[in-house]
Amino acid sequence: MEEAKTQILKLTAQFNSETLKETLNKIKQELRDAEIAHKTKMEAIEDSINQVKRKNKQVESEVERLQMLQDKNAASFTKKNNERIKLSRRIIELEQENEEIEARLNELIEKNTHLEEEIKVLSYPTVEELYYEIVKGFGVDFVKKEGAVYAKVVNKNRNDVFTVECSEKFNQQEICEKIWKYIEF
Repeated sequence: MEEAKTQILKLTAQFNSETLKETLNKIKQELRDAEIAHKTKMEAIEDSINQVKRKNKQVESEVERLQMLQDKNAASFTKKNNERIKLSRRIIELEQENEEIEARLNELIEKNTHLEEEIKVLSYPTVEELYYEIVKGFGVDFVKKEGAVYAKVVNKNRNDVFTVECSEKFNQQEICEKIWKYIEF
């Protein structure tokens, strides 16, 4: 550093004339002005760099926020998609169950129709019931008394009621003859 000073002093000693000193002062002034301008430009550049860094940080934080939002939306989409798939499976299961229920319902309706037809047929009188009704038309009614069966014959012409025992003591031919005897007009 001392050496630089000595050289500067030597150089300044060479500039003894006033014009040279003036020129040296102008150069110094221009150098100072250039340094100030350079310093001002550097400060402006540093400010610009700082602004760019701030904007870069803002952009990075915005990118991070958007990335988190995208991740959240992707997770939400995946969850919704899985729910949709589960619901689709459930719909298919319910449709199959509905088809099974409809088939069972049709089967039960068919069975019910068949049973109603059987009930209708069963509501018709049997041969024995029909025969009994015909016999009742002649005024003969069968009643159970004291453990035995009796034929009660109502004869309107004679205005009388007759009772004939229908047990195994008598054969059927005899019972029929007695009943016809009381029925005759």
